[in-house]
Amino acid sequence: MKKNIWVFVLISFCSILFALSVSAASTVEVSTVGGLQSAHPYMNSTDETWVYAHPYSAESLEVTFSAETETETNYDFLYIYDANDNLVGKYSGSVLAGETVEVTGNTFKIRLTSDGSVQRFGFAVTKISASGHSH
Repeated sequence: MKKNIWVFVLISFCSILFALSVSAASTVEVSTVGGLQSAHPYMNSTDETWVYAHPYSAESLEVTFSAETETETNYDFLYIYDANDNLVGKYSGSVLAGETVEVTGNTFKIRLTSDGSVQRFGFAVTKISASGHSH
């Protein structure tokens, strides 16, 4: 019986270490629409941020998400921020699927956070349109 207890403790300890190592936050700077996507599906305990800066000044950007965009409803979230780190919106489930979000300025951030179970497609940006831009 003691062997089983120690094995359980060891497995639990290793699981905790794995969860801690996977949950480290990271930031990815991208310069193309193709780079604005999560892994499909994303991993458990994800905390990753993508930053996009339009090459020209713009009053606002319209960010369009793929029809497949989805997170685990009420447990995994997509956050969209403007260049000043103001929260534009917090989204979960398939709310952003095929939708367009307007962000003030020429830079935005997308942050994906997930819990320790159940993954979905994640997100992919299919189009970015600039309004009031100049070269």
